[in-house]
Amino acid sequence: MDNKLKKNIIYNALYQALVILLPILTMPYLVRTLSKEQIGINSYSLSVVQIFIVISFWGINNYASREIASQKDNGKMNEEFWSLWTIQIIFTIFSFVTLNLFNIYFFKDNKIIFFIQSFLVLINMIEVSWFFIGIEELKLVVVRNTVIKLLMTSSIFIFIKDTNDFYLYILINVITSLVGNIVLVNSLKQYVSTPNVNKERVRYHLSKSWKFLIPQFSILIYTSLDKVILGNLANMTEVAYYDQSQKIIRIAVSLVSSVGVALLPRMTYLAQNNKKEEFDNLLTKSLNNVLLVSIYIVTVIICVSPNFVDWFFSKEYRNMALLMQIVSPIGVFIPIATILWNTVLIPNKLDNIAIKSAIYCAIMSVILNTLLDKNLGALGAIITLLIVEFYGMSYRIYHSRKYYNFKILIPSLCKYLGAGIFSYICVILFTGFMKSSIISTVIIGIISTIVYFLILIAMKDKLLLSYLEKVKMRLKRGELNDKKII
Repeated sequence: MDNKLKKNIIYNALYQALVILLPILTMPYLVRTLSKEQIGINSYSLSVVQIFIVISFWGINNYASREIASQKDNGKMNEEFWSLWTIQIIFTIFSFVTLNLFNIYFFKDNKIIFFIQSFLVLINMIEVSWFFIGIEELKLVVVRNTVIKLLMTSSIFIFIKDTNDFYLYILINVITSLVGNIVLVNSLKQYVSTPNVNKERVRYHLSKSWKFLIPQFSILIYTSLDKVILGNLANMTEVAYYDQSQKIIRIAVSLVSSVGVALLPRMTYLAQNNKKEEFDNLLTKSLNNVLLVSIYIVTVIICVSPNFVDWFFSKEYRNMALLMQIVSPIGVFIPIATILWNTVLIPNKLDNIAIKSAIYCAIMSVILNTLLDKNLGALGAIITLLIVEFYGMSYRIYHSRKYYNFKILIPSLCKYLGAGIFSYICVILFTGFMKSSIISTVIIGIISTIVYFLILIAMKDKLLLSYLEKVKMRLKRGELNDKKII
């Protein structure tokens, strides 16, 4: 794995963590500054706007990265870029106009809010991060997105003081998104030249990119509709338990899953050039890294949850500790599924498999939530989520087996699971008497970490030992450099 690829993985991981961490910082402030009704209206309107944003992309945001990655000739890449961007521009205008027509006839009570937020759709016209992902320049995308998030967060604390600032709050979201997109578009001039739209290529991409639209819609169903079903069948307290119980593990998921996004261009190149050995080696190393890190994180979350919830969320959320433990395995399921999507299915143009996977997961989510949520509440929704994510991962593994031998991973999987189980047993035996506090949570986290990695060292796990050897070498180099300076 070369330095550029490593940097792309790190950049994307840091940004994904930021995406989840910043809302956790701003939400306590916003719920005390804006009214419950305003928070609800904002969430509702954004969920509607998101549908039109997905339409405005027409699948280009996922499809185009692969197409750009497969073009190594600058002239052809320039032609592909303009053809792909033309499709995005056309559907963005269509989505913007359609949303505002809906606003006139269906959203009469909140016309101003929907009108302001409709510009998030129009701004999407100049959202070209897919191009930079395709050419493996994730640094530009991450820096742009980080600036947007930090600018918006600081603006909230500076300008939003009470309920009278609600419209300003919505406007801040629009303005910061616009600024970020302008910065990224301005960087295009380094990579693309004069507009060159090939009508034949436009028609070709239109016939292909819509397939990527379907899974995006399906994913929206089981990442948003699940809360709607739970709220209608149970109550809003159960929704709060369900939503909050996933916060911490979602941070881990975003960090680990970022590997798949960064690998997409490289795996596309290797797949299309029949470099099977390099493809297998890179995928094996990536999957082993994901298993090592994700199982470790899941282990720590299971260990600390009972102690962590009381002081972080308050004792009113004590029932949520069990939910956090039960839902934590998605920290393994989602990253594996994401890796396979980006490194096997999309590079090998198995678009139909990816589409079917998302559709089946959406259908399962709706059916199981409808059956379980009324009687089990948040627990029913958690069980549904676990089943859906496990199925999604299994489905992709099954259809990826022709391109990769998953049996290679079994020894590593057994070692990491064994280390995780033993760590949990040690935590129960040695820390069960501790009262909930920040200090005790840190102690539990440290113990579970030490036990997990010591077991892997004892079992001579090659991946972990290779990292320890690299650390050792760097320390030696540091000592040598210090001696030279002296």
